[in-house]
Amino acid sequence: MAALRWPDGVACASCGSTEVIRTKGRSVPGWRCRRCRRYFTVTSGTALHASKLALADWETAAHATDDSPAGVAALLGVSAVTARRVSGALRSVGIPPGEGRLAGILAMPPVSRQAPAPPGSVDPLAGSPEAHRRILAALRVRFGGATAALTAKDSGVSVSHTRRCLRRLESEGFVRCRNARIPWGYRHRTVRLWELRLTDKTLDALPRLPWRPASGERSARVPPEYWWLFWSSTSAADLRLPDDSLQVAGTLVGGPDFRARAWALNCLPVEALAQLRTMRGYDTGDIAEMLDSAVAERGGGRMGRHAVGRPEDPALVEPRV
Repeated sequence: MAALRWPDGVACASCGSTEVIRTKGRSVPGWRCRRCRRYFTVTSGTALHASKLALADWETAAHATDDSPAGVAALLGVSAVTARRVSGALRSVGIPPGEGRLAGILAMPPVSRQAPAPPGSVDPLAGSPEAHRRILAALRVRFGGATAALTAKDSGVSVSHTRRCLRRLESEGFVRCRNARIPWGYRHRTVRLWELRLTDKTLDALPRLPWRPASGERSARVPPEYWWLFWSSTSAADLRLPDDSLQVAGTLVGGPDFRARAWALNCLPVEALAQLRTMRGYDTGDIAEMLDSAVAERGGGRMGRHAVGRPEDPALVEPRV
């Protein structure tokens, strides 16, 4: 693959220098540039950058005559989502199967992870650090706001640096901070929440932000901020997931809190949502449509506006529209 990408010899993916040295002791073989001192691999700066597939799988797919999603899935044994992405990359180069197709894929630029900006608009975040964009992207999916610690967890930035960036973004008019009293368990707690300020400048910046779903592992219990919705004799603290998923789904999906409903549709097992859809009171109207949408979206392996697996933090996620 290195010979296909660099027929005249390996060149740095950043500065183009041919003064490179082979690196050892790394899990992924690569080179380091003597001029800019940057490490790179054969996929750096290409459409294969950060791909989860092994290079051998890409080579196999490039030589396959059947480049349809079904053919790729059968050949590589990957999921339907991965097969569609690989098939799209193979067909986008417009080259017949073989080494030429693989060389064409290596010549493709990396796929942008942020939405295209409106033509003729000015980037309000021009010159800002990358951490600012990541923090704003994390707050974008926290409709009701988030603490600095949760924002740091979502954006992958340290907590101390997140606080500094939030204060800078506040002075520039992108975010604001407020004290909020939120339900936590069967009590309330006061927290400092950061949220976006929906000004013209912020709205111009949103299309330029990378899509960064909220992080976190799937919880084994109901988030404490939704305990107050369980009015029956069973304490929400005693409910465990996935064993009590159907009871939790029935309470939160049909409840009055839209944030709890969004959490349930995105985090509870699909089987519980499908079973709830067949029960009286949930088989007609808007609730039935929401359940159908969640089951179809998550059961089909597609990611919608809300990532599956919201954490149990007081995230106040954006409602499903």
